[in-house]
Amino acid sequence: MRLPSFGLCALIALCLTLLASGTALAETAANPRSAVLLLKASSGQGTETSFGRGHTVGSASRAIREPFEAAGFKFLATDNLTPPVGDAPSGLPLSDSAALHMAREAGASICVVVGITAKAKGKIRATKLVSHEAKLRLRVLVVGSGEVVANLSASRFGYGPSTSQSVSAAMASALAAVAKEVASPLRKRWPTPSASGASAISLTINGATGWRPIASILKQLAASKGIKFVHALEIGSSQVRLSVSSAMSAGSLVSILRRTRIANGTLSVVTSGNTITVSLRMAVATSPINHG
Repeated sequence: MRLPSFGLCALIALCLTLLASGTALAETAANPRSAVLLLKASSGQGTETSFGRGHTVGSASRAIREPFEAAGFKFLATDNLTPPVGDAPSGLPLSDSAALHMAREAGASICVVVGITAKAKGKIRATKLVSHEAKLRLRVLVVGSGEVVANLSASRFGYGPSTSQSVSAAMASALAAVAKEVASPLRKRWPTPSASGASAISLTINGATGWRPIASILKQLAASKGIKFVHALEIGSSQVRLSVSSAMSAGSLVSILRRTRIANGTLSVVTSGNTITVSLRMAVATSPINHG
């Protein structure tokens, strides 16, 4: 089971919350970088809809996907998703609640909701060109929390000798503007090791039959300078895999981990390149990691 990415303090808090409540982390997680694109583009030339029966993947869908794919997101299939009955806000195909519902059905961690309309603005005087205005709205929502990562809009004009060329030019201009603008909030919300100047170190914790020793290890990391983020990757019955984004070397991280005090237990640490393995030996049982 793949898990979402967390800031270090948030991950510690989550572990402690799960320890207190008994909630299974596996039950609260989706693929950390999976998305659904819920797009509707309308003009006098037709409609492109990226979800439901009869959906299409046209130039609008491809343009919107690019900055998300560059940030490591994988788009999931949406052909079997049916939107709930309800009103949509102006300029968007779906309300936030409907979009989040569909994203949960698909098993995505975020939903990208896009509405585009193109309207004729008439002929350009003294030319054979016609003009259209494309208006675009985009919202990016986190499925687990409902957090709005981006709420963007753009209005652009396009010109051409035919209606189809004018519509295409207007939509392409609006899409390019929003695709460029959304890259910044994506990098801020989901930073990558390359963006932060840190290296990614693989950390596997074996013998993790409870949350308390895991929280102890994370607290030790939190007290150390040079740790940027901890990304939770996978959970098993007695194993947790993390990716640590760190400005320090794996060897330095090993020294820090070896200083971790484990209540009612001990740990040993071995390393190979940028891969670190922590083995826990517990004297008594701790609160179990539930899997539902």
